[in-house]
Amino acid sequence: MNSLKRRSTNPALYGSSLIVLSSIFYGSYGIWTRLMGNSFGPYAQAWIKSALVVVLLAPFMFLGKRKWEPVRWRADRKWFLLLLFASWLASGPLYYAINHAGIGLAVLGMYSGALLMMFFCGWRFNGERYTADKFVATLLALLGLLCTSLPSFGTPKLIPLLLAFVSGLADGLCIGVCQRIKYNSSQITVIAWLLSVVVNLPMAFLLHEHAPELRFDTAWFYLFLFTLASIASSWPVVHGAKMIEAGVAGTLGLLEIVWALLFGAIFFHESPGVAAGVGAVCIVMAATVPYIKELRSHKPVVVEEQQA
Repeated sequence: MNSLKRRSTNPALYGSSLIVLSSIFYGSYGIWTRLMGNSFGPYAQAWIKSALVVVLLAPFMFLGKRKWEPVRWRADRKWFLLLLFASWLASGPLYYAINHAGIGLAVLGMYSGALLMMFFCGWRFNGERYTADKFVATLLALLGLLCTSLPSFGTPKLIPLLLAFVSGLADGLCIGVCQRIKYNSSQITVIAWLLSVVVNLPMAFLLHEHAPELRFDTAWFYLFLFTLASIASSWPVVHGAKMIEAGVAGTLGLLEIVWALLFGAIFFHESPGVAAGVGAVCIVMAATVPYIKELRSHKPVVVEEQQA
């Protein structure tokens, strides 16, 4: 005999938790990049990783409960073009910035751009207001970014910093567009990674980048782990961003820096220092402000489940 069971869900809690979960895997990107070293060119590893993500995700798309919806190429061409453009600007400029200005300055520029773009996308696409709590969170986030980047401020360089900022704008635009496109999260994730192949493969060809010979070695093993981390980070952020405001998602995503500092200390015995520790605390506080505001603004939704 069937019966109905009632349970209470909070979309804001679920969406915010997914963003926090994704930040853990985003924070692990530095691990795989360090372990891969110079085995792959920046665009070569980007398109190969993106292709592997598509290959691994596609079977679940077709076998899962949510079927692949017909892609509205003409109706959604504006969003796909924006996503293609953002994917093109996300990898190359950041790689250049890291190699010419250091990780700290590159992170400062990238996340500053990403946070501001997420607030802009929320306002432009969804009519989100830039409220007082978001202003406080922005100040705390920028202070945290500045503190974590202090060790790299010995010889600041303007052009790499601007390129990192452009990369951050592109990352924020990717998430904002994925939030806007009306497909299920798995399908959007696959499309986004497929577009990443489309833009990064020609760049690798034009720059004559080569990947190591395809065989079982550590470089390919770490790239595969990087691919799994990319899947674990991209789907939660796409799905979670659909349930909360874009600005809140951008602020919560900054927790990636905290995880990156922690992973660096654990796996590479890095000592982030007092300034980075203060910066991490500021970032956690910045993520907490809109998180609490978002939870309070959404009442739990009662969902009825059918039981046998």
